Amino acid sequence: MVANENENDTDTSGHKIKIKCSSCSGWCYSSKNIRNCSWCQNSVHVKCFKDNLGCTSCCESLIPGFYATYYEIYDDYNKLNSAIYNPYARTSRCSLIGDAMANEEHQDSTWSDISAFLTHCQYKQQRNVKRSTSSQLKTFSMNIRSLFKNIDKLREDIEIYDKYDILCFNETNCTLEKLPNGINDVTLNGFHEPYIQNPIRTTGKGGGLAIYVHKRVVDSDKIEVFNPNPEPSNTSGEFQFIKLHQCKGYNRTKIIGNVYRSPARKPEAFLEIFKNTLHNLGRHSRKHMTLHGDFNLNLLKHSSNQACQNIIDIASSYGFIQIVSRPTRITDHSATLIDHIYTNNLEDTISCNVLTTDLSDHLAIVTTINLDNTSTSSYRSASYNQNPAQTNVRSFNEANNHKFRDLIMEENWSVILTNTHDADQQFDCLNSAYNRIYNAAYPTKRQSQRRQNERVNPKPWILPWLEEAIERKNQAYHDFVKEPDDRNQLKYDRLKKFCTKHVDKAKNIHYKKFFEQHKDNSKKQWQMINSLLNRKPTKPTSIKLSDENGQVSTPAAVAEKFNDHFSNIAPKIKSEISSRTTFDPGGTQGTLRSPSPNSIYIKPVTASEVQDVINLFKNKATLDTKIQPLKIANSCDNFTTVLAHVVNSSFEQGVFPQALKTAKVVPVHKGGSKTDIKNYRPISLLATFSKVFEKLMHNRVINFLDTYNILCENQYGFRPGRSCEHALLNAKDTILNSMSKKQVTLLLLIDFSKAFDLVDHSILLNKLEHYGIRGLALNWFKSYLKNRNQFVSIGTSESSAKQIIYGVPQGSILGPLLFIIYINDLPQISEIAKFIMYADDANIFLTGENINEVYDKLKILSDVLVKWVDNNGLALNLKKTNYMIFSRQRNLIFRDVVISGVTIERKTEARFLGVIIDNKLNWSQHISAMKMKMARYIGVMYKLKKYLPLEARLQIYHSFVQSHLNYCSLVWGFAAKSHIETLFVKQKMGLRAILPGFVNYWYKDGTPPASTKSGFYVHKILTVHSIIVKNALVFMHKLKNFPSLVPPSIKKTIPNSAPIFNVADPDSSLTPQWSDEYGKHPYNNSVFYKGPLLAINRYSVAATSLPSLFNLNIYKRCIKSMLIDQQNEGIADEWPNFMLYNIAGLRKSKRNINRNTDNNLVLIP
Repeated sequence: MVANENENDTDTSGHKIKIKCSSCSGWCYSSKNIRNCSWCQNSVHVKCFKDNLGCTSCCESLIPGFYATYYEIYDDYNKLNSAIYNPYARTSRCSLIGDAMANEEHQDSTWSDISAFLTHCQYKQQRNVKRSTSSQLKTFSMNIRSLFKNIDKLREDIEIYDKYDILCFNETNCTLEKLPNGINDVTLNGFHEPYIQNPIRTTGKGGGLAIYVHKRVVDSDKIEVFNPNPEPSNTSGEFQFIKLHQCKGYNRTKIIGNVYRSPARKPEAFLEIFKNTLHNLGRHSRKHMTLHGDFNLNLLKHSSNQACQNIIDIASSYGFIQIVSRPTRITDHSATLIDHIYTNNLEDTISCNVLTTDLSDHLAIVTTINLDNTSTSSYRSASYNQNPAQTNVRSFNEANNHKFRDLIMEENWSVILTNTHDADQQFDCLNSAYNRIYNAAYPTKRQSQRRQNERVNPKPWILPWLEEAIERKNQAYHDFVKEPDDRNQLKYDRLKKFCTKHVDKAKNIHYKKFFEQHKDNSKKQWQMINSLLNRKPTKPTSIKLSDENGQVSTPAAVAEKFNDHFSNIAPKIKSEISSRTTFDPGGTQGTLRSPSPNSIYIKPVTASEVQDVINLFKNKATLDTKIQPLKIANSCDNFTTVLAHVVNSSFEQGVFPQALKTAKVVPVHKGGSKTDIKNYRPISLLATFSKVFEKLMHNRVINFLDTYNILCENQYGFRPGRSCEHALLNAKDTILNSMSKKQVTLLLLIDFSKAFDLVDHSILLNKLEHYGIRGLALNWFKSYLKNRNQFVSIGTSESSAKQIIYGVPQGSILGPLLFIIYINDLPQISEIAKFIMYADDANIFLTGENINEVYDKLKILSDVLVKWVDNNGLALNLKKTNYMIFSRQRNLIFRDVVISGVTIERKTEARFLGVIIDNKLNWSQHISAMKMKMARYIGVMYKLKKYLPLEARLQIYHSFVQSHLNYCSLVWGFAAKSHIETLFVKQKMGLRAILPGFVNYWYKDGTPPASTKSGFYVHKILTVHSIIVKNALVFMHKLKNFPSLVPPSIKKTIPNSAPIFNVADPDSSLTPQWSDEYGKHPYNNSVFYKGPLLAINRYSVAATSLPSLFNLNIYKRCIKSMLIDQQNEGIADEWPNFMLYNIAGLRKSKRNINRNTDNNLVLIP
């Protein structure tokens, strides 16, 4: 069948053509977009021409069984369907949001849950959508492109749309006054009269909103239309909100929002209204809110579109999550995600799917919400948990602590001191006596059985009189439901207002007392904060696993399955390695240089050293006894003396106690399906005394390695005085140095598979001996690695023990040190590459004059790299290994990089030690990721602002906002001013979220929000500008006066011609120190390639006395105080009052400063 195409865009009279499409009733203005159906000869859009068959009407009427939509038969639909919005996915975090804090387990789990939800957003057909149940609320939303024109089709398919509870339509083009029969022209059977909002536009088409509520959901008198935004409407955006009280009989209120933004309007004005609307919805934050609409912002371009990033930031700031991940408008040439759904309660949102319907050129979105929330009720039902399991608990109160200390002092430890047996037996005697005293002082008690109707989580702030008032309020509501008259409603409203007011007040008093009581116990404080946020860890007893044989649910069987899985990971990978290559332990000698001529001497342990080590331990979970009693025993000299004696016996005999070689493994869910065993990571818990033995040996080994410079200089992981920031500064300097020379740099980011678990013990022991760990020390490590085993614990159930034959002990103190020794010879495989490593995170830099030279070097390097990996029994994860190219050269021709038959992906941005690095080094993606994380935390702080005292809110602010601004600020902090200013705006939003009297919106009378300047000053908080400056000054202070605190590799990046803050001579430091070599040698190879040069007041420097400048901690406090004063003195529109210069314009800056007549300004790097 052939379709004819019009040749011209004008008719016979010379006017532009305007032809109506017979399928969608839209207008065609170009012949390129018009086809003629060979069956009916009608003109149709190209997009309405079904796969070269004909128009929609003809295909449906003439082709048997033709009912599929265009999207189902379109050849390129699979390609369009592959586009997905999911910034929380682990593979996308590097370019969009990053890890919620690398060390925050819960945040990583939260992002994984959101990512999993977005992944499950799929396309569905109408026939695959089930009718909503009595415990669900199913919503249908779409851009209908004229409600009046499509109302007949809706009525014809009413059986289809009857399965939905809520219908939200935008761009209805529907004005009630213009309808022939008024609202009756747009009613639907089974639904209440629609809630119509006329379009704001006074001319043209577009706009308008409508919400339909099914009669089975709620009676019409339980539906409330409200407007949370008091500002007058404008053409930037349209909003419509309704409240549904007692949905389907459940005592819960749902808020449904309908939003539309015209694509012809600028997004900035709309985003401002959207932010104010979400802020005003804050008083309803406890209710489940869902916002539907056509926002005309394509989230598939989130990483490159600033408006898309802003709307997600704004929504996140107020606790909303966008849950649509598939394109919602698909044409024959594009796929865009412009229809969004925002919710503030992902837990009760069951699913969100995109519906393939040709009712409009937009696809519909179906969202299912759970109404049955009985599982989170404050009270147990009469049939719930009739016989709860009893557990053994210990009480660590002051009385028991005194009893424990007295028993330790009274114990006769001389028996162990006179014991001449081996170290194993000595430790068994010590451990037996310690456990006996531990059990006597802290006896176990079985938890009493709770009454059937007792509260699961009693609310301590509810006093008896307040509880009685709440009961009266509940009874008033019951009376109102039975007899909904004005008198009962007034009574209920008054009691509800009274209870809400006094419950909030009681909560505030309770939390204030709690945080004052535990002001020195951060663990207790964060437990309370997490409980307020419902961030409770998954109980191990609830784990259920699925496999090919069905579901495993009993705790004992689940524990065994986990232990089998965790213990077989390394052997399986080892077998895969041996199947594709010949494992040669002797091959490792090729990369090892001459053996170290020095051997380690194990210095005897003293009682005071044991005390110092134990005092540094944190109260973390262990295999057996808690750390707290050990610290109590540590204060007893007789105990530390005998413990030092046992440790010395262990070191002298080269024996690690066998009783300390067992690990308890607790599986922790890391995201995804909770029934998939691969979605759990093992957390190993070791014995308390094992930490003591390991830490004492660790101190001796690391001191030996540092004394003789045995470890690789560019290894920054798990070494004192080194950090991620140092590694990133070195990497940044390497890239900038080559770019300044117009060279090309290739960065290969290597990912190892289960690196710590695959360490071969025989190779490790050979390397230890090679580096000087010989004699008794080597025998001790042999004993330490031999005959180790583990078991998995889930609740009260434990698996059998399994032996571990590979890897370094997880969760141990010595494990990371042994691993960096194991890969210490990796940089020696090639002299053409530079290695920068942080533990198992290895990054290789190759530099050349052109890109072909770099690729040739990479080919040579990859061969020796694969050989080294095979010889050492490790495995590369080539799917996660990628590379980047840095260069100022243009028109680069890239080539495919293949390692071991796998093509390595080239990226323009990647995550490098928690910082997103891009190929232009402008740090825009990292700053965008920081803003998104901060926005989510700001939403959290808004929720807690009402209850928590100011001190607690400040603690949350420092943890959630300031910590991100501090992390590696010397690396990204010298980005463009516009990027830093956006961070500053987000920082001020966070401060307003915790301080009383501050808001993030303009007032009705046009008054702007109050300045946060006083908030920064009163609470001694540094702005992002001051944070960068402070860290730069502290870094230079260390470099000049405490050089031992700066790794040598970082010292090399600072040129001798740099102006230095010389605190040894304060008077001379008040003038710039420029060397004659400066003009000859540009400053391009410095870590401060892009700033800052700081102008500060003379009196601020002079106020800090000379002795304080030599004490690092006092110096930090003095600098912070000085910067806070500078912030407060700055002018509002120029605040903070710092002069920041780019190094590229350094000479010009120098001339400008020299002309300055103000003697109070000095130049300090």
